[in-house]
Amino acid sequence: MDKDAVDSIYGSGPVCVQPSITSTSGGGTVPAGSMANLSVSATGSATLSYQWYSGAATSTANPVGTNSPTYQTPPINSTSNFWVRRLEWLRRRRPGATITVTPATCVPPTVNTQPANQTISSGGTAGLSVGNNGTFPFTYQWYQGSAGDTSNPISGANQLTFTTPALTQTTSYWVQVANSCGNGEQHDRPRSLSRAAPAPIPRSPSSRSR
Repeated sequence: MDKDAVDSIYGSGPVCVQPSITSTSGGGTVPAGSMANLSVSATGSATLSYQWYSGAATSTANPVGTNSPTYQTPPINSTSNFWVRRLEWLRRRRPGATITVTPATCVPPTVNTQPANQTISSGGTAGLSVGNNGTFPFTYQWYQGSAGDTSNPISGANQLTFTTPALTQTTSYWVQVANSCGNGEQHDRPRSLSRAAPAPIPRSPSSRSR
């Protein structure tokens, strides 16, 4: 039975549209150390599957991701290329689309607003804060002791603000600010020292006359 005879009985059916990628998103510049969400949009009448790769277009040495039109990259610290190949239900391979992701230049943090020394009432608390420049995101760790002494980190004190416990003697605190660029030594450089000094308790007139 030839095609014309089949068409006369069953009709020619819908026109088959070859698949093609119509758009991509997620490329460009992202913060250093962050992940990028990549996606492609495709049209066509066939059932499609997808395979993502890391590397130059047409190189299949580094398959990544799953059978999805979207892919979340690992943290980006250098310019990286990703491309996706479409597979039709007949397993015919179609050319892919390449997406390039570039990390923004990372600037190490510098402290521009120091936590201020404070005098508080004995048994009171002090609210400390730090201001800094550099490339977001940042991490913070407050310590008790002299600047640079990391032997006494304060558990849970990892924000740009910190409220001391109740103090009855002069106590020193400092904060370490870090971001994704540089090495550990550079991370240690942005430091800020603050002292919370309780005011002396005045003696009563009777105690001073003795």
